Amino acid sequence: MAKKNSTTKDTELSLSFFDKVSTLLKSETVHFVIGLVLVIFSVYLLLAFTSFFFTGAADQSIIDGGSAQELISTNNGVKNYAGSRGAQLASYLINDCFGVSSFLILVFLAVAGLKLMRVRVVRLWKWFVGCSLMLVWFSVFFGFVFVGLY
Repeated sequence: MAKKNSTTKDTELSLSFFDKVSTLLKSETVHFVIGLVLVIFSVYLLLAFTSFFFTGAADQSIIDGGSAQELISTNNGVKNYAGSRGAQLASYLINDCFGVSSFLILVFLAVAGLKLMRVRVVRLWKWFVGCSLMLVWFSVFFGFVFVGLY
């Protein structure tokens, strides 16, 4: 009988732990904080992307040829306003992934953050599908339009 009592207590403790975690994740404060982090991250990426267009040529050799230790140091010579991590992320997303249409990632992150913060009432699934389709189609379109420049 003692084993049955201990297993039921363990089950009750584990259920109560998962219930506590689920109620914590459903909390409006947690949603607001996650939304705020998403909005701040999208503003950071906006700064990195726009700075990439002005300082990308100067940063390219540092990003491509630099080791991890060089990029971590504060005086590494990266001119991007978002720092070396922002320059790396902007270079990866714009040069290697989607091109200029990477700005649509920022739009979706900002909309998702505003929805979590309950600032705007939007259908997040529609925004996700729309931004994803536009991201792919704009990258393909601009690839065909500017194929002569490569």
